[in-house]
Amino acid sequence: MSSVTLATEKDYVRINLRGSGRVKIDWKDGKSETPTLSASGFTYSHNYASSNIVAHEIYIVALEDGIITGLACDCNELIGTLDVSSLSNLGHVLNLRNNWVSSKHSSVNCASNNNFMHLFTF
Repeated sequence: MSSVTLATEKDYVRINLRGSGRVKIDWKDGKSETPTLSASGFTYSHNYASSNIVAHEIYIVALEDGIITGLACDCNELIGTLDVSSLSNLGHVLNLRNNWVSSKHSSVNCASNNNFMHLFTF
């Protein structure tokens, strides 16, 4: 199953996904959406209610017909490890610009078969 989990400290996040078929974006606050992806990409955004929660998790999974070929999650202050190793079709774009959080350790785990045309990092 192709999936990725992101963790962020921001209350407002934006994620751009490219591909085909359907994915489920679970914002992990009781809200989720199941969009159909396009090759040109679309940005999905979410506002978390003000709370004392330090970090928010976002879980994205490709459904039976879903293929994720691009992921842009720049400017989201990601924390922890971003593991995209199960996204075997993620060969177009992985954009992680402006995600550096000085007090947290962040890393990216990619599959050996990921051959990025564009890889933007911290």
